[in-house]
Amino acid sequence: MRKLLRRILWLVKGLLLIVFLAVLVLWVRSYWRCDSVWHIQRGELFGRTTTTGPELASQLGWVLADWTDVSWPAQPPIGDSLSAGFHGGSARAGNYIRDLREEHGPGPVRWGRDWVRQYSKNKEPRLFYDSHELRIRHWLLAIICGAWPITSLILAARRSIRRRRLLLAGCCKVCGYDLRATPTRCPECGAVPSNRNGNIVAN
Repeated sequence: MRKLLRRILWLVKGLLLIVFLAVLVLWVRSYWRCDSVWHIQRGELFGRTTTTGPELASQLGWVLADWTDVSWPAQPPIGDSLSAGFHGGSARAGNYIRDLREEHGPGPVRWGRDWVRQYSKNKEPRLFYDSHELRIRHWLLAIICGAWPITSLILAARRSIRRRRLLLAGCCKVCGYDLRATPTRCPECGAVPSNRNGNIVAN
């Protein structure tokens, strides 16, 4: 059971490490390209056409996650180009994220809401736009995803180097006791060398 749990933990660390590397690539790329993926759900409410869905984007050192609700009359003023389903795209990086950054204040993590209400001349509703946005710096997201797996890899490498040095020095790899006088068993912790590969194992 312990071995299975250990394998699951290393699998999670591996996935986090992959996400960490992907965030680094997006971070560098974000200063000249805006990459985004989004999903749109179409519907109708009280005779109005509605679109809702999440979007994930990377631009100018920021990762944006937002949820947008848009509704307009049956004759849409913005066209019918927003088709349902998953979409993705890449475009030249612009300045709109920089503007949002100034609008919603300082800090590496920001939460904001942008909304638009448009009405016709006779005060009939035309276009309703409501967006809730979470923005986080690439470097902070990279630290969150990479701190645990990278620390685990460094500690595992240090343990491996320490065990190798102890083995070459004739010491117990479990407790470091000098085994030159008692090479068959460690008198300190009871560990014995394995007959197959020479590793020290504890009883």
